[in-house]
Amino acid sequence: MIPFREITPDDAPIVRRYAMANHIPNCDLCFANIYGWQPLYQTRMAEWRGWLLFSFMAGRHPAFMMPLNDGHEECKIEEVFEELRKQSYPHPLLVMGMTQEEADRFGQEHWQPNYDDYIYDRASLESLSGKRLQPKRNHANRFDSEYPEARLCPLEHIDECLAFASLWGLSEEMDMMRRVLPLRDKLDIRGLELWVGDRLVAFAFGAPIDENCFDVMVEKADRDFEGAYAVINREFVKSLPPQYTLINREEDLGIEGLRHAKMSYHPVERLHKYNVWEKVKPADEH
Repeated sequence: MIPFREITPDDAPIVRRYAMANHIPNCDLCFANIYGWQPLYQTRMAEWRGWLLFSFMAGRHPAFMMPLNDGHEECKIEEVFEELRKQSYPHPLLVMGMTQEEADRFGQEHWQPNYDDYIYDRASLESLSGKRLQPKRNHANRFDSEYPEARLCPLEHIDECLAFASLWGLSEEMDMMRRVLPLRDKLDIRGLELWVGDRLVAFAFGAPIDENCFDVMVEKADRDFEGAYAVINREFVKSLPPQYTLINREEDLGIEGLRHAKMSYHPVERLHKYNVWEKVKPADEH
Protein backbone atom coordinates (compact mmCIF):
# COMPACT_ATOMS: atom_id res chain seq x y z
CA MET A 1 0.00 0.00 0.00
CA ILE A 2 1.13 3.52 -0.74
CA PRO A 3 1.84 5.25 2.62
CA PHE A 4 -0.43 8.29 2.41
CA ARG A 5 -0.11 10.64 5.39
CA GLU A 6 -1.39 13.97 6.72
CA ILE A 7 0.04 17.12 5.12
CA THR A 8 1.96 19.61 7.28
CA PRO A 9 3.33 23.08 6.49
CA ASP A 10 6.81 21.54 6.36
CA ASP A 11 5.77 19.72 3.18
CA ALA A 12 5.69 22.96 1.19
CA PRO A 13 9.19 22.56 -0.35
CA ILE A 14 8.37 19.01 -1.47
CA VAL A 15 5.17 19.98 -3.26
CA ARG A 16 6.75 23.05 -4.84
CA ARG A 17 9.62 20.98 -6.21
CA TYR A 18 7.23 18.71 -8.09
CA ALA A 19 5.02 21.61 -9.18
CA MET A 20 8.01 23.49 -10.61
CA ALA A 21 9.16 20.40 -12.48
CA ASN A 22 5.80 20.05 -14.23
CA HIS A 23 4.84 23.67 -15.05
CA ILE A 24 1.09 23.01 -14.90
CA PRO A 25 -0.67 26.25 -13.82
CA ASN A 26 -3.32 24.32 -11.85
CA CYS A 27 -4.60 25.97 -8.67
CA ASP A 28 -4.92 22.49 -7.14
CA LEU A 29 -1.09 22.37 -7.07
CA CYS A 30 -0.79 25.56 -5.01
CA PHE A 31 0.52 24.28 -1.68
CA ALA A 32 -1.36 26.87 0.38
CA ASN A 33 -4.58 25.65 -1.28
CA ILE A 34 -3.74 22.01 -0.62
CA TYR A 35 -2.98 22.67 3.02
CA GLY A 36 -5.88 25.07 3.55
CA TRP A 37 -8.56 22.75 2.19
CA GLN A 38 -7.05 19.55 3.66
CA PRO A 39 -9.65 19.10 6.46
CA LEU A 40 -12.62 19.49 4.10
CA TYR A 41 -11.36 17.02 1.49
CA GLN A 42 -9.40 14.76 3.87
CA THR A 43 -6.37 15.25 1.63
CA ARG A 44 -3.31 13.08 2.20
CA MET A 45 0.00 12.91 0.37
CA ALA A 46 2.76 10.42 -0.31
CA GLU A 47 6.09 10.23 -2.11
CA TRP A 48 6.32 6.81 -3.71
CA ARG A 49 9.06 5.64 -6.06
CA GLY A 50 9.76 9.14 -7.31
CA TRP A 51 6.11 10.21 -7.64
CA LEU A 52 4.13 12.72 -5.63
CA LEU A 53 0.61 11.48 -4.92
CA PHE A 54 -2.45 13.01 -3.27
CA SER A 55 -5.53 11.17 -2.07
CA PHE A 56 -8.75 12.87 -1.00
CA MET A 57 -12.51 12.41 -0.82
CA ALA A 58 -14.72 13.55 -3.71
CA GLY A 59 -18.00 13.50 -1.86
CA ARG A 60 -18.14 9.93 -0.54
CA HIS A 61 -15.80 8.55 -3.18
CA PRO A 62 -12.04 8.13 -2.67
CA ALA A 63 -10.10 9.94 -5.36
CA PHE A 64 -6.56 10.85 -6.36
CA MET A 65 -4.92 13.79 -8.07
CA MET A 66 -2.88 13.18 -11.20
CA PRO A 67 0.52 11.82 -10.03
CA LEU A 68 3.51 14.10 -10.53
CA ASN A 69 7.18 13.29 -10.97
CA ASP A 70 10.24 15.53 -10.88
CA GLY A 71 12.26 13.65 -13.49
CA HIS A 72 13.64 11.07 -11.06
CA GLU A 73 10.80 8.56 -11.06
CA GLU A 74 11.61 4.91 -10.40
CA CYS A 75 8.66 3.45 -12.30
CA LYS A 76 6.27 4.26 -15.12
CA ILE A 77 2.95 6.02 -14.60
CA GLU A 78 1.10 2.79 -15.48
CA GLU A 79 2.64 1.12 -12.42
CA VAL A 80 1.51 4.02 -10.25
CA PHE A 81 -2.03 3.65 -11.57
CA GLU A 82 -1.97 -0.05 -10.79
CA GLU A 83 -1.08 0.69 -7.17
CA LEU A 84 -3.81 3.31 -6.99
CA ARG A 85 -6.32 0.79 -8.33
CA LYS A 86 -5.43 -1.55 -5.48
CA GLN A 87 -5.69 1.30 -2.98
CA SER A 88 -9.08 2.38 -4.32
CA TYR A 89 -10.66 -1.12 -4.51
CA PRO A 90 -13.57 -1.93 -4.20
CA HIS A 91 -14.32 1.55 -5.56
CA PRO A 92 -13.52 2.33 -9.18
CA LEU A 93 -10.33 4.31 -9.59
CA LEU A 94 -11.04 8.03 -9.86
CA VAL A 95 -8.22 10.39 -10.82
CA MET A 96 -9.08 14.09 -10.96
CA GLY A 97 -7.46 17.22 -12.32
CA MET A 98 -5.88 15.73 -15.42
CA THR A 99 -4.98 17.76 -18.46
CA GLN A 100 -6.43 16.70 -21.81
CA GLU A 101 -3.15 15.05 -22.82
CA GLU A 102 -3.03 13.03 -19.59
CA ALA A 103 -6.70 12.07 -19.75
CA ASP A 104 -6.34 10.75 -23.29
CA ARG A 105 -4.09 7.99 -21.97
CA PHE A 106 -6.38 6.58 -19.31
CA GLY A 107 -9.93 5.41 -18.82
CA GLN A 108 -13.21 7.18 -19.41
CA GLU A 109 -12.66 10.93 -19.24
CA HIS A 110 -15.15 13.53 -18.11
CA TRP A 111 -14.56 17.25 -18.44
CA GLN A 112 -16.08 19.46 -15.74
CA PRO A 113 -16.17 23.02 -17.10
CA ASN A 114 -17.20 24.41 -13.69
CA TYR A 115 -13.69 23.58 -12.49
CA ASP A 116 -11.69 25.15 -15.31
CA ASP A 117 -8.95 27.42 -14.04
CA TYR A 118 -8.91 30.96 -15.46
CA ILE A 119 -5.35 31.94 -16.39
CA TYR A 120 -4.40 35.55 -17.14
CA ASP A 121 -1.43 37.45 -18.48
CA ARG A 122 0.01 39.40 -15.58
CA ALA A 123 0.77 42.47 -17.70
CA SER A 124 -2.85 42.90 -18.79
CA LEU A 125 -4.17 42.68 -15.21
CA GLU A 126 -1.78 45.23 -13.80
CA SER A 127 -2.16 47.73 -16.64
CA LEU A 128 -5.84 47.16 -17.59
CA SER A 129 -4.85 48.56 -20.96
CA GLY A 130 -6.63 48.07 -24.27
CA LYS A 131 -10.21 48.37 -25.43
CA ARG A 132 -11.36 45.04 -23.98
CA LEU A 133 -10.38 46.05 -20.45
CA GLN A 134 -11.59 49.63 -20.71
CA PRO A 135 -14.64 48.96 -18.46
CA LYS A 136 -12.32 47.67 -15.72
CA ARG A 137 -10.00 50.62 -16.22
CA ASN A 138 -12.96 53.00 -15.95
CA HIS A 139 -14.08 51.39 -12.68
CA ALA A 140 -10.58 51.63 -11.22
CA ASN A 141 -10.20 55.24 -12.33
CA ARG A 142 -13.56 56.09 -10.78
CA PHE A 143 -12.41 54.67 -7.45
CA ASP A 144 -9.08 56.50 -7.65
CA SER A 145 -10.90 59.76 -8.36
CA GLU A 146 -13.54 59.43 -5.65
CA TYR A 147 -11.25 58.11 -2.91
CA PRO A 148 -7.87 59.87 -3.23
CA GLU A 149 -7.27 59.14 0.46
CA ALA A 150 -7.37 55.38 -0.16
CA ARG A 151 -4.27 53.51 0.92
CA LEU A 152 -2.79 50.07 0.41
CA CYS A 153 -0.94 47.95 2.91
CA PRO A 154 0.35 44.37 3.06
CA LEU A 155 -1.93 41.68 4.42
CA GLU A 156 -1.43 42.13 8.16
CA HIS A 157 -4.80 42.96 9.76
CA ILE A 158 -5.94 39.35 9.85
CA ASP A 159 -8.82 39.76 12.30
CA GLU A 160 -10.25 42.63 10.24
CA CYS A 161 -9.93 40.65 7.02
CA LEU A 162 -11.66 37.62 8.53
CA ALA A 163 -14.49 39.76 9.86
CA PHE A 164 -14.85 41.38 6.43
CA ALA A 165 -14.85 38.01 4.63
CA SER A 166 -17.47 36.64 7.02
CA LEU A 167 -20.01 38.98 5.40
CA TRP A 168 -20.09 36.58 2.43
CA GLY A 169 -21.25 33.72 4.68
CA LEU A 170 -19.00 31.08 3.11
CA SER A 171 -18.16 28.92 6.11
CA GLU A 172 -15.86 26.47 4.32
CA GLU A 173 -13.83 29.31 2.81
CA MET A 174 -13.65 30.92 6.24
CA ASP A 175 -12.28 27.69 7.71
CA MET A 176 -9.62 27.62 5.00
CA MET A 177 -8.64 31.24 5.69
CA ARG A 178 -8.39 30.67 9.44
CA ARG A 179 -6.12 27.72 8.74
CA VAL A 180 -3.68 29.38 6.34
CA LEU A 181 -3.47 33.06 7.26
CA PRO A 182 -1.70 32.56 10.61
CA LEU A 183 0.93 30.58 8.64
CA ARG A 184 1.20 33.01 5.73
CA ASP A 185 4.99 33.34 5.92
CA LYS A 186 5.57 29.59 6.00
CA LEU A 187 3.04 29.00 3.20
CA ASP A 188 4.52 31.83 1.09
CA ILE A 189 1.20 33.66 1.08
CA ARG A 190 1.21 37.24 -0.20
CA GLY A 191 -1.68 39.63 0.24
CA LEU A 192 -2.81 43.21 0.02
CA GLU A 193 -5.40 45.33 1.83
CA LEU A 194 -7.24 48.40 0.53
CA TRP A 195 -8.45 50.95 3.07
CA VAL A 196 -10.48 54.15 2.84
CA GLY A 197 -9.84 56.02 6.05
CA ASP A 198 -10.29 53.52 8.86
CA ARG A 199 -12.52 51.23 6.77
CA LEU A 200 -11.28 48.07 5.08
CA VAL A 201 -12.90 48.01 1.64
CA ALA A 202 -11.02 45.15 -0.10
CA PHE A 203 -8.33 42.57 0.34
CA ALA A 204 -6.79 39.75 -1.67
CA PHE A 205 -4.26 37.03 -1.05
CA GLY A 206 -2.72 34.05 -2.75
CA ALA A 207 0.39 31.92 -3.13
CA PRO A 208 2.66 30.54 -5.88
CA ILE A 209 1.88 27.45 -7.92
CA ASP A 210 5.34 27.34 -9.46
CA GLU A 211 8.10 29.85 -10.27
CA ASN A 212 6.02 31.55 -13.00
CA CYS A 213 2.36 31.23 -11.98
CA PHE A 214 0.69 32.81 -8.95
CA ASP A 215 -2.69 31.69 -7.61
CA VAL A 216 -5.16 34.29 -6.31
CA MET A 217 -6.93 32.31 -3.61
CA VAL A 218 -9.28 34.93 -2.17
CA GLU A 219 -10.42 38.37 -3.31
CA LYS A 220 -13.10 40.36 -1.48
CA ALA A 221 -14.31 43.94 -1.98
CA ASP A 222 -17.11 46.16 -0.70
CA ARG A 223 -19.43 46.86 -3.64
CA ASP A 224 -20.56 50.08 -1.96
CA PHE A 225 -17.20 51.43 -3.09
CA GLU A 226 -17.48 51.37 -6.88
CA GLY A 227 -14.29 50.10 -8.48
CA ALA A 228 -12.88 48.51 -5.33
CA TYR A 229 -12.75 45.09 -6.99
CA ALA A 230 -10.93 46.48 -10.03
CA VAL A 231 -8.44 48.33 -7.83
CA ILE A 232 -7.58 45.44 -5.49
CA ASN A 233 -7.19 43.15 -8.50
CA ARG A 234 -4.89 45.61 -10.28
CA GLU A 235 -2.83 46.59 -7.26
CA PHE A 236 -2.42 43.08 -5.91
CA VAL A 237 -1.00 41.87 -9.20
CA LYS A 238 1.29 44.90 -9.32
CA SER A 239 2.59 44.03 -5.86
CA LEU A 240 3.76 40.54 -6.87
CA PRO A 241 7.40 39.79 -7.71
CA PRO A 242 8.03 40.14 -11.46
CA GLN A 243 8.79 36.44 -11.92
CA TYR A 244 5.04 35.69 -11.83
CA THR A 245 3.99 36.30 -15.41
CA LEU A 246 0.81 34.19 -15.21
CA ILE A 247 -2.03 34.70 -12.74
CA ASN A 248 -4.48 31.91 -11.91
CA ARG A 249 -7.82 33.24 -10.60
CA GLU A 250 -9.22 29.74 -10.02
CA GLU A 251 -12.59 28.26 -10.97
CA ASP A 252 -16.08 29.70 -11.36
CA LEU A 253 -17.77 26.65 -9.72
CA GLY A 254 -20.68 27.00 -12.13
CA ILE A 255 -21.77 30.30 -10.56
CA GLU A 256 -22.94 32.46 -13.45
CA GLY A 257 -22.01 35.79 -11.88
CA LEU A 258 -18.55 34.50 -11.00
CA ARG A 259 -18.08 33.13 -14.51
CA HIS A 260 -19.03 36.49 -16.02
CA ALA A 261 -16.62 38.31 -13.69
CA LYS A 262 -13.73 36.01 -14.58
CA MET A 263 -14.43 36.17 -18.30
CA SER A 264 -14.64 39.97 -18.16
CA TYR A 265 -10.90 40.09 -17.47
CA HIS A 266 -10.27 38.08 -20.68
CA PRO A 267 -8.17 35.09 -19.65
CA VAL A 268 -5.44 33.88 -21.97
CA GLU A 269 -6.45 30.30 -21.14
CA ARG A 270 -9.16 28.30 -19.47
CA LEU A 271 -7.29 25.32 -18.15
CA HIS A 272 -9.60 22.34 -18.68
CA LYS A 273 -9.37 19.72 -15.97
CA TYR A 274 -10.61 16.18 -16.53
CA ASN A 275 -11.74 13.39 -14.25
CA VAL A 276 -10.93 9.84 -15.27
CA TRP A 277 -12.92 6.84 -14.05
CA GLU A 278 -11.86 3.24 -14.49
CA LYS A 279 -13.97 0.15 -14.15
CA VAL A 280 -13.53 -2.07 -11.11
CA LYS A 281 -11.56 -5.20 -11.86
CA PRO A 282 -12.68 -8.57 -10.47
CA ALA A 283 -11.23 -9.30 -7.04
CA ASP A 284 -9.03 -12.12 -8.34
CA GLU A 285 -7.19 -9.66 -10.59
CA HIS A 286 -5.99 -7.59 -7.64
